[in-house]
Amino acid sequence: MKISKTKKKTEKNVPTSSHGISKWIKEYRDRFAIDIDQLEQTSRQYLAQSEV
Repeated sequence: MKISKTKKKTEKNVPTSSHGISKWIKEYRDRFAIDIDQLEQTSRQYLAQSEV
């Protein structure tokens, strides 16, 4: 196993065949979580603007 500089990189870049699917799920979960956060922020801003 190679140890990366940051813990997040280590978690995402561990190429073990048995954990390949869980690694893939984790990456997409992180991406979708970010997308959902951005969507929530923009929707709240839009609602705040339309209410005023």
